[in-house]
Amino acid sequence: MWKKNNHIFICILLCVIFIFSTIDSVKYYKTGRLCSQLTERIIESEDTNRRLTETVGECQSICRGLEQSVERNIETAKDAIEIIEELRTQVQNLETVIGNWDSSIYYRHSDSMFNCY
Repeated sequence: MWKKNNHIFICILLCVIFIFSTIDSVKYYKTGRLCSQLTERIIESEDTNRRLTETVGECQSICRGLEQSVERNIETAKDAIEIIEELRTQVQNLETVIGNWDSSIYYRHSDSMFNCY
């Protein structure tokens, strides 16, 4: 009788160990998958941060150029036209960097309205 109960106890113990190891394996798989997903998100965030840093640097450079253009002295109409064209180009570049859109279409339209190049 004792041996039979001992075999049943061992079978139950083995079943319990199997069930807990299966549960542990599932948790480990889910944790590993979650870790992979989070690693991908971190990599994407780092790339986004790098691109934003580059964009901010480009914007700062363009703004310094705008500042230099605005601070120039205007003595003749030709100077004024040159500065306006510089400002327009710099603003167009800034719009492109910030908005990531082709603003040249807008400027071509306004050029055609005023017949200037």
